[in-house]
Formats: sequence, structure tokens, C-alpha cells
Amino acid sequence: MRIRTVLTCGIVAVLLAACDHSIGTPTSPAAVIGPTTAPVAPAVTRGVLGVQSVALIEFQYSGQPTRWLYAPRVRVTETSGNAPVWITGAEISIPGQGTWVCVTEQTVGAGQTLELFPEFYDDYGLSFEKPGHRSSGNAVIVVLGSHGSLIAPTRVTPGELPPSYSGGRGTWSSCRLSEIPTA
Repeated sequence: MRIRTVLTCGIVAVLLAACDHSIGTPTSPAAVIGPTTAPVAPAVTRGVLGVQSVALIEFQYSGQPTRWLYAPRVRVTETSGNAPVWITGAEISIPGQGTWVCVTEQTVGAGQTLELFPEFYDDYGLSFEKPGHRSSGNAVIVVLGSHGSLIAPTRVTPGELPPSYSGGRGTWSSCRLSEIPTA
């Protein structure tokens, strides 16, 4: 006996046909056993990414007065509490410095918060510079995730190096300058 399932418009009909197994063809017409409602798959639950805080810190190393560096600081939260969100990269646009595209593999657990650019070893985990140039305006950080992107405009904030080791670790595999600055 062979069972065949036909799915049409959300209704499942199970058709049975007796077979002559020696030649593999039906020996009697198919009989409809009866329509049943197809099980409905649960709705796909997606995580929702929100920005808890964002900043772009402008800093200098001691004894290097013409060297201006810019460190992104972004803390994100998965706000639905239902599913994780995977962070795959970021684009950091700094006026006068260019747009940097960075790659990562980080997960923000359901209902959890994550510092995307942690500091470590008395330094920022990631920073950018165009030697001899200082930023000329506000920045935009775009976080690229598994369900789209999140745009986070921010002001350039004067700051200093972190005072101590915070337990962070490097999580960004590569960054490249994608847009040559014009100013």
C-alpha cells in the first residue's frame, strides 16, 4: 500500500492506493481517507535589536598631539526577549576620516545586552584615524545584524583612554576603509 499526501490551500488529504508490488502500479483507484487540517508552523520569532547607548570617543595618546583617534562605543540590547540577534558587522562614518566597514560574529542573547566594542588592556578595542586630521562633525554608526541594520547617529565626544582593564576582548575580525574622506 502506498500513501500519498497532497497539500492544497492549507488542507491535507491523505490518498491511499493499493499496489501490486511486483510491478509497482496501483491495482485499485485511490480512496480519499478524509481531509484534515494541516498543522500550522509556529510564527517565526525574531529578535529585536535596540541601542542602549552610542558614542564615538575622540582621544589622543600621550605625547602625540597631532594624532587624533576615534573609538566607537555601542551597547545594544535584544528588546523582545524572544530570540537572539546575530551581529555581522558595522559601518562607522566619521566626517573627515572616512567610512570604515568592519566584520564580526557576535550574538546578543534574547533579553540580553552586549557591548559591541569593548575596551581592554587600558585601550579601546577598536579605533580609527586619518593621521594628522581631526574629525569635522558628527558621526553615524550602522550596526549590521541578522534581521537588518540599526542606524545610530552620535556626536564625537572628547575623551581619554580607559583607566583600567575592563575584561573586554577583541571581537572584530577585520575593518577596511570603504570611502575615502573628502574633507
